[in-house]
Amino acid sequence: MKGCPICHAQGASLYFQDSRLTLFRCGQCGTKFQNPMPTLEQLAAIYSNAYYDEIYPVEHYEEQKKLFGLRLEQIEAKGCQGQVLDLGCGRGAFVEAAMQRGWTVVAQEFSQAAIERIKQRLGVEVLWSENPEELAFETGRFDLVHCNHVLEHLYRPNLVLSELHRVIKPGGYLYCEVPRESNLLNRLSGLVGGFGFEYMAEHLYLFDKPGLSLLLQEAGFEVDWIRIEGMEAPHRFVKGIHYQSAAASLIVLAASLLRMQNWLGGGNLASLSRR
Repeated sequence: MKGCPICHAQGASLYFQDSRLTLFRCGQCGTKFQNPMPTLEQLAAIYSNAYYDEIYPVEHYEEQKKLFGLRLEQIEAKGCQGQVLDLGCGRGAFVEAAMQRGWTVVAQEFSQAAIERIKQRLGVEVLWSENPEELAFETGRFDLVHCNHVLEHLYRPNLVLSELHRVIKPGGYLYCEVPRESNLLNRLSGLVGGFGFEYMAEHLYLFDKPGLSLLLQEAGFEVDWIRIEGMEAPHRFVKGIHYQSAAASLIVLAASLLRMQNWLGGGNLASLSRR
């Protein structure tokens, strides 16, 4: 039995275990977390030169950029424009989408390989950091922080969110998205294989709505909304960014048509919060 690092409730129970990782689940906020956590050296080995090629193949770059453009359009409709920090910028699809829409973009990334690629291709300064708990920016600098599929990779997401709250202007926004990975599809795939869904060793936390909402509020944010996106959202594609195998694509399509996403799982938890 373990204590939850998110809501601090006691009595988290073993949820999933294989040769790569062990997950516990908090009975109060629903957060799943690895225990023990992988070391920084183990994570660095995962984020190799091939990592982004495998997770976000180059042929899906334009599709992903389109998604980010639609996301920015929604945020701009709230009167938000100006300087944006992309925390964990990956291939740079959001960086490029924001630049094309007139934002002043600052990017930060853990992978040195990803940093060099973006510098060469976009000519943007990308800062390296292994510890986003302490950002080298003045208080209240950014109108928007974009944190896309980053929070689940961090040892102490609560401290990172507090730091993001510090660097956002009063009235500015945080867009945060995490995978809705811990679900029936993952467990079925673990039992019989072949579905293309599996728990990823670099995902230290797997959030449900209560845990993510609690983290955001405790960091000082006012949550505008948290919603499930993915299978049924019109701007997500069934086969492309997240679902690359034929079996996974068929399952996702069926779940979408039958509106089974809530209990099957899958998709992503997207949130928009105001400082």
